[in-house]
Amino acid sequence: MDAHPKVFIPVLKTTPLTMPHWREPIIGRENQYALVSGLHKLKNHLWSHSSPYLRENWRLLLEHHLHLQRRTHRLDFNEDLIDRTVRSIKVSKPRLIHGDATLANMLANPDTGVWRWIDPLERTYIPGDPHVDLGKLFQSCWEYERILIDASFKGHFNMVFAHQLAEYAGLDYNQGQLWCIIHIMRLLPYQEARVRIAFEEILSCIFSTSMEH
Repeated sequence: MDAHPKVFIPVLKTTPLTMPHWREPIIGRENQYALVSGLHKLKNHLWSHSSPYLRENWRLLLEHHLHLQRRTHRLDFNEDLIDRTVRSIKVSKPRLIHGDATLANMLANPDTGVWRWIDPLERTYIPGDPHVDLGKLFQSCWEYERILIDASFKGHFNMVFAHQLAEYAGLDYNQGQLWCIIHIMRLLPYQEARVRIAFEEILSCIFSTSMEH
């Protein structure tokens, strides 16, 4: 994080640790502005750096992780979706990525209007591919954050905006969608029943649609 101050929120290193006054995005009003601003920083200041971090067996590790989660937490989605999705992923040359690029991990400086990221994530089963971050942005295109705070909202995918994000990023929309599916699977065990059911229904819809093609 220290190596990329244009990407991550600056931290004032004193004792005790003090952070400048930053705020979270206003869900429903600033979603698109925040995501585009965050994408700009990922594209121009983070993804441009090569990364040596790429385990050759990441695909097997990811499949194992997802199947284990599904069994352990008794998640309600077709297990074939795991293998079909993971095996369709293509990885380009490893790059530095955020790993958890959602609205929940963005903060804004109210004085300057500048957005920056927090809380990067690294896992052995997640390769250093910018499509991982694009998939996380797509997760917010499902309005994940609104589902968390609005009990009556079931989720709606903003496909037009997702295509715009992929085009601006210079990345493959379909590969971003595959990673979005992976991210949704991974977040299920950590949600309350209402949120889990909403995203299990989304996964069931995705699986049904994929079987039609």
